[in-house]
Amino acid sequence: MSKAYESKREDTKPEPPKDEPPQPEAEKFSPHECALHFGLVGTLRVPLGQTYYTDQRHPMARTIHGWDKHEYHEGGPFKLTLADYKAALKSAETFPYQPHKPALTKYAAEEYRKAAK
Repeated sequence: MSKAYESKREDTKPEPPKDEPPQPEAEKFSPHECALHFGLVGTLRVPLGQTYYTDQRHPMARTIHGWDKHEYHEGGPFKLTLADYKAALKSAETFPYQPHKPALTKYAAEEYRKAAK
């Protein structure tokens, strides 16, 4: 090889990759706040102010994913993104139920592990 070619190769070294800024984490909401966002909550007139879910997938997803158990044990609602909430609703409409992992609480996951043994 000629020296001119070698020096040219050294000059064209690839630049090290630039650090990409970290992506912001998606905002998380309680399942009830997600249902409100998608318009899945109604209000009864009698008894005054009692709410209900207009989509039956929400109570099913709540049971499958263990959101009530989380609230009972942790003292606060489970938090998930709107996309995870939609995926949890979708998983509640299929049988056999396959919970959406990011929407699954540790309490429900423990029950699924016990049932699999």
